[in-house]
Amino acid sequence: MNSEIASLFKAAEREGLHFERSNYQYEPGKDLPWTRMSISLPVSGSYPAVRSLVEAILREHPNMSLDQLSIQREASDKAQADVQLSLSAWFSTTSNAASAMGGPP
Repeated sequence: MNSEIASLFKAAEREGLHFERSNYQYEPGKDLPWTRMSISLPVSGSYPAVRSLVEAILREHPNMSLDQLSIQREASDKAQADVQLSLSAWFSTTSNAASAMGGPP
């Protein structure tokens, strides 16, 4: 597991959120100087914890962007929600940053 994904797990744990898996894939920029790693994180927890997680991710990883956030609760009186976070991590291909993260050189 690369350090970007590992740090997401740690941030979620700090906020008391739970997720069992993450999905990610590298997408080289065609004729562009960067590579994108798209990340999908399904998490369960309270809205304040999810908000804190998103804020921490964006603060701690300036190379990441929040692409989509989807929240579902079974009922309006339930504190816990199922959340789908879609993020992108961007790496320069003009350096060894992408290959250091396990992606294409």
